[in-house]
Formats: sequence, C-alpha cells, structure tokens
Amino acid sequence: MIRLGTECRSGLGPKLKFSELASFAVILGLLIACCYSFATDTTCKGMICRGDFPAFYSAAKLAYSNDTYTDSDIYNNQRQQDIQNQYWPSLEGQYLYFSYPPYVASILSPISLLGPKTAKILFLFSSICCLFLALYLLSKETRQSFFSLISITLCFFPSMVGLVSGQNFTLSFLLLTIIYLALTKYNNDYLVGVAVGCWIFKPHFALIAYIGLFCCRRTKAVIVSTFIFLITYILTSYKYGFLWPLKWLKVVKYFYQEDLINNSYQMISIISYFESMGLALLGVTLSLSLFFIYCYVCYRNGRKAYLNTLPAIVILCSPHTMYYDLGLLLIPFFMKTIVISTRMTIVVLTFTSSIFLLRECFYLSPLIILPFLSFLYVEQERAEKF
Repeated sequence: MIRLGTECRSGLGPKLKFSELASFAVILGLLIACCYSFATDTTCKGMICRGDFPAFYSAAKLAYSNDTYTDSDIYNNQRQQDIQNQYWPSLEGQYLYFSYPPYVASILSPISLLGPKTAKILFLFSSICCLFLALYLLSKETRQSFFSLISITLCFFPSMVGLVSGQNFTLSFLLLTIIYLALTKYNNDYLVGVAVGCWIFKPHFALIAYIGLFCCRRTKAVIVSTFIFLITYILTSYKYGFLWPLKWLKVVKYFYQEDLINNSYQMISIISYFESMGLALLGVTLSLSLFFIYCYVCYRNGRKAYLNTLPAIVILCSPHTMYYDLGLLLIPFFMKTIVISTRMTIVVLTFTSSIFLLRECFYLSPLIILPFLSFLYVEQERAEKF
C-alpha cells in the first residue's frame, strides 16, 4: 500500500517517490507526444492535432462571421462540412457535427480569428490549465502529491483522451472539483451555485447537479445557479430568438440518433446503452428510476449523499455520456481515498486502457460498470472512516 503525497527522507534531504518520478515521466511523455504530433502530423488527422475540435472551430466560425446568423446557420450541416473540410482535408468529405447550445458557439467565436492549428493549441493549453488547476486544488484539500494525482489522471485513459482529443472534459472536471471543495472545505453555497451555473455548457450535466442541489435544499446555490441560467437564456435570446431552446432540442435529437448509430461503443449512459440494443423504453425506465432514487437520497441525507452520488449519476442518467466523461469519477476517488493500493491502481489502469484500445471490438462499452464500482468504492471508504 502507498500513501499519495508522502516523501521518503534521508540525511541528505527529501527524495522523490517512485510515483512522483512516474508523474514526471508521464507529463514529459505527454508534452513530447503533443509537440511531435503538431510538428509531424501535417494532415492534421490524429487525435491531438484534430480530434473532435473541428466541430467547435466550425461553430465558432459561423457564430463570428455574421452577427445576423441564426442558430439554424450554426447547425447547418453543409456549412459545417464545408468549413471543416476546408481546414481539415483529412476528413475527406466527412464532418463532426456541433450539437452544443448556441451560446457555446458564441463564447468560442474569438478562436475563429486564429488558424486551425493555433486554435487547437490554444484549446489544448486551456484544457491542460483547467485540469492542472483542478488537480492542484484537490492535492491541497486531500494532502496528496500533486504530481501523483497528475500521473494517475493522465494514465486513466478516459481522462487522458478527454484532455488531448479536443473535448471540454477538463472544464467539467474543474467545475465538479469546485463543487466538491465548496461543499466540503469552504461550505460556500454561492460558489457551488456559480460552478453549477457555469456547467450549463453541458445542460444535461448541469441540470442533474442543479436538481440534486434543489433536493438537498441548498437554497443559496439553487438561486445563484438559476440566476446564471436565466442570464444565459436572455443573452442567447438576444441573438438567436426566445425560442432557441426548442430549435436546439431538435438539433440534439438529430445528433443523438446519428451518434447512437456511429458511436454506440463509446457511449456510457443507461439510456443510450439500452437504446443501442433496441430496448429504449427499458433504458428510460431504469434511468428515471435511478434518478428518482438519487433525488430521494439527496433529500433525506443532504450534502454527503449528493457528493457521493453526483458523478456516477451524471454519467449514468445523462441521455448522452461518452467514455471520456468517466474521468469525472476520479474526483470522489481522490477525495475519499487516503491510501491507494498499487495493485488496485495497476488493475484499473490496465483494464481501462485495454478497453480503450480495443473499443471498436465491442458493440457496447464494458466501461459502464465503472460508475457503479466507483459508487460502491466511495461508500466503502466512507463506512471504513466512520
């Protein structure tokens, strides 16, 4: 068994642990991989140079190029395809569909002033900053080694892919970390409300967190989140009209059905899992049942139940969750774990990396068991402490 964040000391001063040396190796390896990819991937075809970033870039271009554009223009298939294939010919006529709310495109619009490779580097740098800030805050709260947390996070394939492949996973990771720390260390409901409100770039995640706060009767946090939601709606309506949520939901429905056909092996949520097997009604029933249990438990047990269940419920009950969102499970793992078994770490990392590398061999991802295992592990650790 090893304790994260401890040092071996001798008469010559502190020594670096094996885990910290491994951390430096992992960070150095990631930096070398990124630099090598940007230098040699001239067609911008790989995960680091391209990934899913073209979807964000094309939406930013459409949002910036003309103030009179409507959300229909942002979600126009042909426009997205033309822009993405202009800057990423390696897509060979295909394109990555942008399905986020229109305000996400407006927020990203300044990056359209940059070239695609420069914009991707900036996007990646911002993602790294979000992740490292979250891990630094967690290391201060848990008194674990910052570098050890980095090592485990980057070796956990879902979170590593979420970092480098042009996703916004690390922003979700940072906001969820703030929610945890605000409820445990600072007891600051206003900060919780701000974090949940800012999570609205993923509405299906933010609403689950928001309803949980409501069930926990965290009134201040609910009021702050509601205020941010309303401001977001009003500002978005100024450009896209007051009925933009209805138009966006139609886009989401179209995207979900297409994504279910092409990426079912990467989807984690209960609804998408069962719908891929032709059991949509069963998936909705199970997901709603689990969500109502979550609401009831939060109502009865308050903050502790909310923190213990939130990441797993966000992943399982959201209509659309991808494998890289599993990285959110690391937050309760770090918060609840005092001593981490080396054997346990190796087993988890080997399992997740193997499933990732062989992901296209599965029709449905076996990684869906991780949220359940995470919840059981957190509950066991909590029971052992008390």
